[in-house]
Amino acid sequence: MRGKLERGFKGKYPHLQKQELGFIQLFFYVNLLLLASALTVLALDFFDFFSGNFYPSTLSFIGIFILILFFLLEGKKNAALNALLFIPVPAYFLMISTRYAIFPPQSSFNYEIYLFSAAFVFLLILSEKPFQILAYLLVT
Repeated sequence: MRGKLERGFKGKYPHLQKQELGFIQLFFYVNLLLLASALTVLALDFFDFFSGNFYPSTLSFIGIFILILFFLLEGKKNAALNALLFIPVPAYFLMISTRYAIFPPQSSFNYEIYLFSAAFVFLLILSEKPFQILAYLLVT
């Protein structure tokens, strides 16, 4: 499967160097992992594993991750990076809001910084326009 996916990415991104293509693949696999995590949280929330209700934020994350996967598979790297700009919006609801918070608000700041810095690293590596980085910094 990995070889088939690698050949597919080479066909969608023929102008990229091998290292840049590796970053695209890493972005794809990390996004796939985040999508699986969001689906797991949704399933656990469906079975009342948590004390709160996380459907709105979890569905928002799932929508964002599916959108990013779609754009990556279509060969639209910039559109996938622009979709990454939406990640802070549901993250605020999950981590800051006391009603929907997974962690207590005083400790959620560290987790939020980890999430935002991981997305920032992908933007620094893959973005071609400084506007994408500036827009992400303004949103966060």
